[in-house]
Order: sequence, then structure tokens, then C-alpha cells
Amino acid sequence: MNIASTLHVLAAAPAQPQASPLQSFVFMAAIVAIMWFFLFLPQQRERKKHDLLISGMKKDDKVVLLNGIHGVIFRVNDNTFVVEIADRTRVTIDKTAVARKSGADAASEK
Repeated sequence: MNIASTLHVLAAAPAQPQASPLQSFVFMAAIVAIMWFFLFLPQQRERKKHDLLISGMKKDDKVVLLNGIHGVIFRVNDNTFVVEIADRTRVTIDKTAVARKSGADAASEK
């Protein structure tokens, strides 16, 4: 078989129908909607829940930090907490470093 006959056979093959642009747009919109509902929306809900938790914290609340350290809030500042992690050992942390409340505080809020 030579090149000319191969090209003739390929040229005679029927063309595949192409999807309309509207179908492609609807498909892409569906993919974006699925990603929004399964990825972004739950993340936003969790962030709002965490922000509410942080804004409600006060002195003497028991907390667990993101790195696993347990402590008690000693002082509340604008963007930071002073957390007592041992007897007379206090560290200043960013409010976002708090993972959750611990002990009886956490059980009373559920």
C-alpha cells in the first residue's frame, strides 16, 4: 500500500460529529458546580465554624494548639492569645494557631 492510497482512504472516512459549544459549556459548568459543592463549600463552612470558635474564646478556656500543645488562655489580645502551657510558662500565639477547645469546655459546646 502506498502513501497515496492511504491518504485517499483517510480522506474518504466519514467525519465525526462535533459537540455543540453549548453542550461543552454546560458540561464545564456542571464540573465547576460539583467542585464547588464538594470542595469549596465545606471548607468555607469549616472556616466559619472555626472563626466563631476563636471569637468566643475567653480567659481560662482550655485549648489545644495546632501543634498538639495543651494550655489555658491567660490573656486575650486583638490578634493573639497568651496561653499558659505549664506553671508560670506563658507563650504568645496567633489566634489561628488554636485547633480546638479541650476538656469540659469542648463537651459543653457540643
